[in-house]
Amino acid sequence: MSAAAVSAPESSPKKHRVWVWTIIVVAAIVTLVASLTIFVKREALDSQAFSSASVKMLEDQQIRDALSVYLTDQLFSNLDVQAQLQQILPKQTKSLAGPATGLLREFAPRAASDILAQPAVQNQFQTLTYNAHKRFMAIINGKSSGAVQTENGEVVLDLHPIVQQLADRLGLSAQVAPDTGRLVVFTSSQLKLVQDAVKAIKVLNVFLIILVLILYAVAVWLAGGWRRAALRASGWSLVIVGVLLLVVRRIVGNEIVGSLVKAESDKTAARHAWLIGSQLLANVAWAIVFYGVFLVIAAWLAGGTRPATAIRRWLAPAFNERLGVVIAAVVVLYLLLILWGPTPALQQWWGILLGAALVAVGFWALRRETLQEFPDAGGTTQWPDMRGGWNKLRGGKGGGSEPPAPPAPPA
Repeated sequence: MSAAAVSAPESSPKKHRVWVWTIIVVAAIVTLVASLTIFVKREALDSQAFSSASVKMLEDQQIRDALSVYLTDQLFSNLDVQAQLQQILPKQTKSLAGPATGLLREFAPRAASDILAQPAVQNQFQTLTYNAHKRFMAIINGKSSGAVQTENGEVVLDLHPIVQQLADRLGLSAQVAPDTGRLVVFTSSQLKLVQDAVKAIKVLNVFLIILVLILYAVAVWLAGGWRRAALRASGWSLVIVGVLLLVVRRIVGNEIVGSLVKAESDKTAARHAWLIGSQLLANVAWAIVFYGVFLVIAAWLAGGTRPATAIRRWLAPAFNERLGVVIAAVVVLYLLLILWGPTPALQQWWGILLGAALVAVGFWALRRETLQEFPDAGGTTQWPDMRGGWNKLRGGKGGGSEPPAPPAPPA
């Protein structure tokens, strides 16, 4: 037999492993991209989520203070407060209008912050933000109306009603100019970029999630005799992706926000706004870590370590004789997990179905391997009690019952 014929079978498994590892790496990259698209679609493009996040931002003192300064600047830049005070003050005190204007400006940010901190105002602001976001999404689709408008090539958010409330709180009876508090959100060039990005996200969102599942399934299937190792590697890759997303949110996100905000006094508020607005990204990251740990544990249970073998030996009689009870217990535990809802996916119908499918496949695989390994397991004498199972996990000998006493010596 030639050397080439001998080396061919040896090189084939190595090449096979390279393909499996390549697919796992590609799946991890796609998972990272898919997570970002999920975050954008469910947070930035969802009116309910966006308005809820805006209210949470108002509950943050740093953000509320920064917005209060902006509202104050808008009021005093577009309204002659000193002239208004001269009209209000008695004739003999009109000369005090100038100093009073300065004092009023110092007090205005605190008054604006108190307005924004009121629950009724926050509820009103949530409704305003929700309606504004709905209209903004209409602009993304080529329409324009209401609080969000496109004028002179710009997209603006009209905060005039809030500025007017501040003027009323300060005792200024004048009507604030209609163009006061118009916050520029995007320019026309940015709007076109956002429109293109939104179209791409809507198309890729579901496709990428399906592609991730297919890639991981193909990687485990191609692994052949080392599928357990491939499953464990897939789980660890998900854990790495989840941790990477958390790092991106906490460090990279803060640095980007800090570089975009020029005023040093506003950077803290901008970082707080980013952390609040990106909370869904953190939830997605923890969900990915959760699924990765689940796969790692599943691979460990199917392994040949002493604790894993002891667990399978302990479960074998139940799988063989009490299958209905075990299935019922698994269903109850999964329902409790859904009620807890530790990840966003378990609060969505598709996530619940996906989790149920993973649990079902994992349960089937564990039962199949356990019964192949312990085919004759059954009966109360072969099902150790909890103490015996714990002794086996620790590498001890024997089950939970005491050994029979030795026979008495003959008389």
